[in-house]
Amino acid sequence: HRSAPKTRAEIPCFSANRLHPDDPPAMQRRFELIIKSDLRPTATRCKLPVYQLCGLVDPIVPAPLVRHWLKENCPGFKTSATIPLADHNVLATAPHKSAALVLNWMSTSGTAR
Repeated sequence: HRSAPKTRAEIPCFSANRLHPDDPPAMQRRFELIIKSDLRPTATRCKLPVYQLCGLVDPIVPAPLVRHWLKENCPGFKTSATIPLADHNVLATAPHKSAALVLNWMSTSGTAR
């Protein structure tokens, strides 16, 4: 994010919040919610079009493993795209490329309105 002035400007506030006493319990609660939100059972039954959009550098979600799992287990899985210069927050780090891909997927799947 070194070339993103807005991100750089928010770093002091973000860092200061890591010292707030409410932050560790909030982070713990978020992890608990993530662990409890296993969408695999839903994905195995999903017949609606499913697309995977990911960044190449994602330390949170192992995109190749998820892609493989979707291909094997999700009946609605259509395709996947990886944006090389994006990270986990692909919509923020590559908004124009992400939007173009999503619009393309919507127009080809017949879901664009």
